[in-house]
Formats: sequence, structure tokens, C-alpha cells
Amino acid sequence: MLFRSPLYVSFDGESLRDHVDIGAHDFYERLARSPALPTTSQPTPRDFADAFAELDAYDRVYALQISSRLSGTYQSAVTAARRSQRGPQGNSAFSAGAFAARGPTVPSRALSDCGWPLSTAA
Repeated sequence: MLFRSPLYVSFDGESLRDHVDIGAHDFYERLARSPALPTTSQPTPRDFADAFAELDAYDRVYALQISSRLSGTYQSAVTAARRSQRGPQGNSAFSAGAFAARGPTVPSRALSDCGWPLSTAA
């Protein structure tokens, strides 16, 4: 089961979740019309907590984010994990790995390294 906590993009003060509230086509249309460039923001710890709650029945949750040097997304996930049953004090394991990728090979490889067959991880 895969869940996603999307990044936010803001146009003129309106905050939208990437690929949830706004898709690529609408993003580029708004970009062309907007007098100012949009800003981006990381998912909140609450976003991750909600995703972790959906995954509560699973023994293990792996959270894969972009590098902590590029975004605060990793820290949001760690903060949520520490506040939930997924944190170090909980019964379930939580692993947050940070990476930067140009394509699907890094996430697939990361899941494979965790013991998932590549056919499942891809």
C-alpha cells in the first residue's frame, strides 16, 4: 500500500496540494497567467500523521522523502512519527530515508533494499 503526502504550491495566497488539488496542466496554465511565481511548501507533520493513521494496521511503515538538504519534508515526517505510535516509542517500526532521485529507480531500489522484491517495489 502506498500513500503520498503531497507538497504544497501557492499561487497568489491560495495553497494547493500538488497532484491533488492541482495537476500539471492546471499548474502550467496558472504559471503562465500569474503575475508572480508560485511558492512551495513541505507537507505538514499533520499530513504525515494522517497518512500514518491510514497505515496503522501494517507492521512497518517506510517513509521516503527528498533529501533533507532540499526540503523540510523529511523533518515533517520524523516529527509526525515521533508524535504517533510509529515513533521510536511505539510498537511498529518507522524508517525515514531521505534521497533525491531523477526517476523511479531510487525509490524502487530503497524498497528492494528493505527486503521487498523489485516487482512489488516498482
